Amino acid sequence: MQRVSAIVLLAALPSLFTGVREGLAAAWQSLVIVELFASFDGLGYLMTWGRQLFQLELVIVAMIVIAAIGLSLNAVLGYLEHFIQPWKTEARHDR
Repeated sequence: MQRVSAIVLLAALPSLFTGVREGLAAAWQSLVIVELFASFDGLGYLMTWGRQLFQLELVIVAMIVIAAIGLSLNAVLGYLEHFIQPWKTEARHDR
């Protein structure tokens, strides 16, 4: 059991975090798309409503909020990944 937790689980963590990130991205995209088509509240509906009223600024603000929420979710996962895997270093691209 010690080997499994010390070697196998730690070796699987990068793949697990990749799966969680992909799943979160797909869930966030699905939520916004469903709000665009089948909802009467939310950011997707706000975008649709702004488009129908020809209020481009409302659509752009909703798009910025959707992007900001997606980026913050990604940043939280990145922080969590760095916290759980302190040995993992980011590749540096010095050009």
